Amino acid sequence: MMSHNVDSEIEVEVLFFAAAAETVGLHRLQVSVRAGVSLGDLSKQLQGRYPGLSRWMHCGRWAVDEKFSELTTAIENPCTIAFIPPVSGG
Repeated sequence: MMSHNVDSEIEVEVLFFAAAAETVGLHRLQVSVRAGVSLGDLSKQLQGRYPGLSRWMHCGRWAVDEKFSELTTAIENPCTIAFIPPVSGG
């Protein structure tokens, strides 16, 4: 069994959908983060790399391992994170 201390790096997969995927140019991205970092911190890191994401961050949703999560959620283990921007229907 592998445990992570606060200073260790973990790999997470980030999935992007709809307009967010178009902005990033990818549907999935592997990212190294410090164990225990918050989803909000990851959001800021991604906005730094892909400034176009900022337009959806206030109204999009985050999910960790297929469960909607708050920005205060700590990322402690390798996982799959999804960002779902708002979608309009017609």
